[in-house]
Amino acid sequence: MLALAIVALTSCTPDEPDAVVVDIDIDLTIQNNAGDDMLNPATTNFIETADISVYYEVDGQEKHCSEVMGGNNVILDNPKGFNVLPPDGSTSAIGNKYHLNVYSNATVGEATTIIKIAGHEEIKLVTEVTGKNGNIVVEEIWYKDVQVWTNDSATPKYVPVVLD
Repeated sequence: MLALAIVALTSCTPDEPDAVVVDIDIDLTIQNNAGDDMLNPATTNFIETADISVYYEVDGQEKHCSEVMGGNNVILDNPKGFNVLPPDGSTSAIGNKYHLNVYSNATVGEATTIIKIAGHEEIKLVTEVTGKNGNIVVEEIWYKDVQVWTNDSATPKYVPVVLD
């Protein structure tokens, strides 16, 4: 009993967080110019997961997300750096569409994530990432040099993409 009390009293300090938050994922819907959901397998010439790859700009070089491990750049449980998720049926902007859930570059400060899709233009997202008490959080997102999301907006991190 005494050992348990000692462990309980010495295991945490007030300056340490109770839990670490890593909030770096971004949802994208991808359409063509005709408005077709390009991630939907029922769409002609849809984008297959094998044709998608995620890169991070690190020290001025593009590196596949699976190469960027350690420090603040840990891909937690998906070395591909993304998932394609089906519609969830909600009334949100992405509720009725397939969407690409991407783990963005977790480098604190300005960080760039590049999504390459075979046969299509690359998608470049620039984010502002903060890190404090072990937490890593995307605070702002830019796409095509336009700020498309801020953490102050109280909306999900969502970027609609139209491919030419």
